[in-house]
Amino acid sequence: MIWGMGKPGRRPSSSAEWKLAFIKRVIEARERTGMDQAEFAKALSRRSGLNVTYDKYRKYEILDPQKGSLLPHNLVESFCDVARIHPLALFSGESFFQIASEPVTKRRKVS
Repeated sequence: MIWGMGKPGRRPSSSAEWKLAFIKRVIEARERTGMDQAEFAKALSRRSGLNVTYDKYRKYEILDPQKGSLLPHNLVESFCDVARIHPLALFSGESFFQIASEPVTKRRKVS
């Protein structure tokens, strides 16, 4: 079964179930890199060009969506590049363990 997806023959899971499953996929993707949260936050900052502090990043992995926050959309692409997973795998859980052979996007040089 895929985290956040209902059992076969059942209607789609609730928003709360999906959010919890998404957070678990974020945690699992980061853990598969071998980096701890602080290291991943630094890598995410470098990749995104945004200031992603450890304190900010750790909130994306709090298993209670009421206390933490979901990974924001503007970081999904960079998160997937650092974790080397496809964005659809992050959102759906499908083919989650297929590691991307190439980054999702190539960084453009900023003049």
